[in-house]
Amino acid sequence: MLEVATTVPPAAASEGLRSAHPEGILANAAWNAFSTLFSIALTFALAPLLIHRLGTEQWGLLLLVWSVAGVLAITNFGVGEATLRFIANYHANGDIAGVNRILGATLTFYAIICSVVMALVYPMPPLLTDWVKVPVGGSYPIGTLFRLAALLFTFGMIGNAFRCVLMAVRRYDISSRVALGQHVARTGGFIVLASVGVGVVGLVIWDVAMAFGVLVLQAVIARRLIPGIRWTPSLSSSGMMEIFGYSVFSFATHGFLMIYREGGKLILGNRAGTVSVAYLGTPDSVANRLHAVVISGIETLMPVFSANRDPAETKRLLIIGTWAATAAGVVLYLPLSVLMEDFLRLWISPAFASESATAGCLIAMSLIAPSAFAPIATLYRGIGKPGFVTAVMAGVAFAVLSTTLVLAASHGAVGVGVGYLVSSVAWLGGLAVGWLRLFGRGSEPQLLRTVGLPLSLAAVLGAAEFWIRASLDGFGWIALIATGTAFACTNAAVLIGVDRALGGDCPSSQAVQRLLQSQRVAGILSRFSLAGWRTRTQERD
Repeated sequence: MLEVATTVPPAAASEGLRSAHPEGILANAAWNAFSTLFSIALTFALAPLLIHRLGTEQWGLLLLVWSVAGVLAITNFGVGEATLRFIANYHANGDIAGVNRILGATLTFYAIICSVVMALVYPMPPLLTDWVKVPVGGSYPIGTLFRLAALLFTFGMIGNAFRCVLMAVRRYDISSRVALGQHVARTGGFIVLASVGVGVVGLVIWDVAMAFGVLVLQAVIARRLIPGIRWTPSLSSSGMMEIFGYSVFSFATHGFLMIYREGGKLILGNRAGTVSVAYLGTPDSVANRLHAVVISGIETLMPVFSANRDPAETKRLLIIGTWAATAAGVVLYLPLSVLMEDFLRLWISPAFASESATAGCLIAMSLIAPSAFAPIATLYRGIGKPGFVTAVMAGVAFAVLSTTLVLAASHGAVGVGVGYLVSSVAWLGGLAVGWLRLFGRGSEPQLLRTVGLPLSLAAVLGAAEFWIRASLDGFGWIALIATGTAFACTNAAVLIGVDRALGGDCPSSQAVQRLLQSQRVAGILSRFSLAGWRTRTQERD
């Protein structure tokens, strides 16, 4: 049945626009970063408790369920990004009928995909039980867990359609508050259930219930932000053509990203068992949540690249963004890799750290390269050339999978960590190719200064920091935090100092200058300056 376009009176459309009250870019970025950091803190508190209550085997099963739900997200086919783009466009033009056409088509597509996934997963428990390698003598409801993973995926996918509405009207503050509430309720439920002896199945059921509750809440909020928005699927041929015309490369990129992120865990679960998944997934979760904070800031460059028509300005922004992202990777991930064993020892247990630390160290180091690649990936997406990003992601996924297939059975979690580190070659190779395609030959010196120099310094700094840590005795939380802070500050000082010492048009100086030009940052700094204090005093008088 084809959708009949519904005409919304202009008054309703303008009311929808007024009710949205879009937030600024900095405010949205701050909310995203805060939500991500809060999630990291909850993961930090939750993981050791669940490992101790459930045992390593059941904790590994829980991580495997989340990985399955993540892999199933490939079936989004990039429609989420397309939905966000088109709803933002139609909402900005006051076209509520266009918003409903896109949202209705998205909900229809999601309903079809979720129905197919449920129909395929529910009859498959015997095959899935044989596929997962569980400890000898253990009895685990693998089939039930995979069915619940499909249900978790279904509620999350449909809820994502309404979440796109919140982001399209630039209310990241609301979407972040919803996410914060979900994190708190979900974590609190996990703690209570695990404390009273509920197993992994009960925890996953609670996770499914939370996903359904968030779906309903996001639908209600979307309706409040844009009165007249539709709640149900509708078959719109024009809407389908719009979202699929945009989502082809987005889907392929997302698919390769999921293979890169989750494929190693799935192979590890098959080749080495769920215990190895726990040893890999625990440090991987923490490192990648920290990585998400860096990436969330870089993603704000996309609308800037999309709107900018000055090639010189685009190049300046790319140089600043690439240097800043690479430097952030060195400053954050290098100390994390050096102190990973101490972190896991204090956070979980010495026994767990001895099995998991090497894989965690490799994962943390491997995140420097994707941080460096992120700005140029954002630029290519912003100028309408996402196929380049897709090609690089294919190479990255292949590097991880091929290495994992060779090493997982013999080296366990460390083999997957090696695969992530090997993928750095694909990330940096993609950055070099993309840079030369944009700026041509003759731009190599700038690329070497922007990326090559920080990476070379990282090798020297990493060797020194590993040597320093090896010469120190074991220490507690305070010493760990102090040492990590000292390493991070030293890394930042060396990167900035060497860059400035080379003179010329140094990226570090450009980055600081751009930051100080921000009106919000200038306003914050003025509050702490003597002139600002005098002005406020005079105003009060």
